[in-house]
Amino acid sequence: MYLLMLVLFLLCALVHLWASAARRVTLRRITKPLLMPLLLAFYILSAARPEPLAAAALLCGFVGDVALVMPGAEEKREKPHPLLMAGLGAFALGHLCYIAVFIRGVTRWPSVWTMVLAAAALCLLFIKIFLELRPHMGALMPTGTAYLVVLLTMAFFAGMSGVAGGAPLRGMGGLFFILSDYILARSILLGERRCTHLAVMSTYLTAQTLLVLSLL
Repeated sequence: MYLLMLVLFLLCALVHLWASAARRVTLRRITKPLLMPLLLAFYILSAARPEPLAAAALLCGFVGDVALVMPGAEEKREKPHPLLMAGLGAFALGHLCYIAVFIRGVTRWPSVWTMVLAAAALCLLFIKIFLELRPHMGALMPTGTAYLVVLLTMAFFAGMSGVAGGAPLRGMGGLFFILSDYILARSILLGERRCTHLAVMSTYLTAQTLLVLSLL
């Protein structure tokens, strides 16, 4: 049964990515809310002991997907759209759920130097992204900054728990999540590019899939 869920997820993902590339807005809005429930079904059916918080993270992704796919949610305006704020909140909560899963699953962390170097690299990445986007954030400054901190924290624990547990896909998933949200942030704050939706969703789906696979 889990193979059927995986096939359905991959088919839905391919259709959604095609719709994103071809700018078929209606089809994109129909397929996007189906993605995380199908991935969640695959995870529950394939994991020996599914983590409730991992399932909650995917459900938060579903809520964020629905919020951001609604008309006007990703448009830049003087005051952030309530759907954009709801989407950011849902994804931030999902990242917190992932953090809890990653921390709880580690019995022995990597060396101190490994963790310090990883933290330093992510701090530099935070500075780079923040300085680039700060002039354009406006009213999104507090929320966007807090979200970036949560996102990078999730990526840190994904990478470190992946190293500790021999699950390199987890760290890769965290990095793809950063890339996806960075592209989305540039799209919202600096203006949409032609292939933005395709770039955001391809990296986002890669991120979620890698995180799920690392937990099996």
